[in-house]
Amino acid sequence: MTVGFNKQYFLFLLILLNGHFLSWAQEDKTGNFPYIPEKSWEVGTDLLWLIDKNTLPANNLLVRRNYTTEYSVRHAWRLRMGVNLSRRDSLTIFDFLNELNTTYLMIRMGHEWQFPVEDKALLYFGGDLQFAYTKIDEKRLNASITSYFFDIQDRIYEPGLSIVLGARYFIKPWMSVNLESEIGLRYRIRRYDEVDSPLDFPGSGGFSFVDSETFLLNLSPIHSMNLSFHF
Repeated sequence: MTVGFNKQYFLFLLILLNGHFLSWAQEDKTGNFPYIPEKSWEVGTDLLWLIDKNTLPANNLLVRRNYTTEYSVRHAWRLRMGVNLSRRDSLTIFDFLNELNTTYLMIRMGHEWQFPVEDKALLYFGGDLQFAYTKIDEKRLNASITSYFFDIQDRIYEPGLSIVLGARYFIKPWMSVNLESEIGLRYRIRRYDEVDSPLDFPGSGGFSFVDSETFLLNLSPIHSMNLSFHF
C-alpha cells in the first residue's frame, strides 16, 4: 500500500480553487491587467504522478515568491517539499514473508530568473539546494516457523544541488502550468543502522550489508509538470 494523493480528492480541490478565484477570472475578461503579474505568491504541485511518470514525491508542494526588481528583471524564490510513505508485503515461493516500509522526505530551496516571451508565457532558469532522507525498514519472516530470517534498517542521506530550466504558460492571471528540466548532482550516504541476520545456516551463502558513499549525476528532460495558483 502506498500513501499518496487520491485523484478524486485532487479534482475536488481544483473545483474549490476554481470557485475561489471566480471573481478574478471574470475581471480578466476586461483585459485591464497583464496575465503575468509583476509580483505574486504562488502555490502549486507536480502533476506527473497522475500518469505515473513522476520523479518527485507524489505528495509535494511548491511555493514561489515571484517579484520584479527596479530594473524590471523578474525573479523568484522557490521552495519545494515532498514526502512518500509506503508499505509492501509479499510472500515468496520459499515461504518467506517480506515486509518493506519506506519513508522518503525531501526539501529544496532555490532561486530563478524569469524572461517573458509573450503576454502569457515566460522562460526561466535557476538552481536549487536540496536534501533528501530515506528510511527503509525491511524484514523477511519465515512464515512456517514465525522467525525472522533478517531485519534491516537502512538510512540514505542525499544532499545535493541542481540546475533547472523551465517554461511557464498562464491559463489565467491566477493559474499557470509549467514544464521543468533538471540537471542534478547528489552525494548519497547510505548507512545500515541495524542488521540482524542469522547467516550461519548451511547453504546460506552469506549476505553483505556495507555502508556506502556515492556521487550521483542525474539528467531529467521532464523533471516536473506543475500546476500553480497565484495570489
